[in-house]
Amino acid sequence: MKRVLFFADFTIIDTKTLSLLKGARAAGDELVVAVKSGDGHEALYVDLFSSLDIVTRALAMPSAEAAVSSIQYDIFARSAAQSGNDFMNACSITEASGKEVLVLPYSKSGLKPYRIGYTCGVFDLFHIGHLNLLERCKTMCDYLMVGVCDDDYVRQIKKTKPIIELEDRVRILNALEIVDEAFPVNIEETQDKVLALSKFNFDVLFSGDDWKGSERYLKTEEQFAALGASIEYFPYTAGISTSDIKVKMDDL
Repeated sequence: MKRVLFFADFTIIDTKTLSLLKGARAAGDELVVAVKSGDGHEALYVDLFSSLDIVTRALAMPSAEAAVSSIQYDIFARSAAQSGNDFMNACSITEASGKEVLVLPYSKSGLKPYRIGYTCGVFDLFHIGHLNLLERCKTMCDYLMVGVCDDDYVRQIKKTKPIIELEDRVRILNALEIVDEAFPVNIEETQDKVLALSKFNFDVLFSGDDWKGSERYLKTEEQFAALGASIEYFPYTAGISTSDIKVKMDDL
């Protein structure tokens, strides 16, 4: 169970701030919002944030540093615009304690950071981890494309066999409101991200953070930068995976 902590130094919930909160919530299982106190209206703001379905709990705190020092959490999320000393101190405390800092893109225009986003995966035995990933992707782009790895990829690269047929996995994804388009992708399109970029014309590739810093993806980042595209890395949902589900099914 991952708890995300977000310190709100704003008091208006509009499309920009709601997008930030959705991005923070998609990173974990619970979202705690610490509302900046000090102006005498914090009780009103706490009620406002508490009324949101995506917020698990809201409470007043004098600063981001105080929030990370007194609240239990696994991930401290902040927007890229929140960069003052208080937030930097909070990030330092978070990292020193072995926890994760998540920096969320922020658009002054209120639009999402990217126009067309793309991610790919097997999406076998669709579960909450898949949903969390896709929800987070959609908070960052207007149009989300999802490539569904074909059976040859699963057999040759994953060394396993999918439970759900490819056409059904594609159909499940296309039924989601947060997915604008899902389609099968072959081994070459899955392995060669530059090839995928040339074929699907997206602005950003969303990938798991286990690839971040790897030699393969550092090279891909350079290739994408030259072509005007970006890569965003997201953490996986802890405690759930298709492999774990298969093991549990075998034990039944």
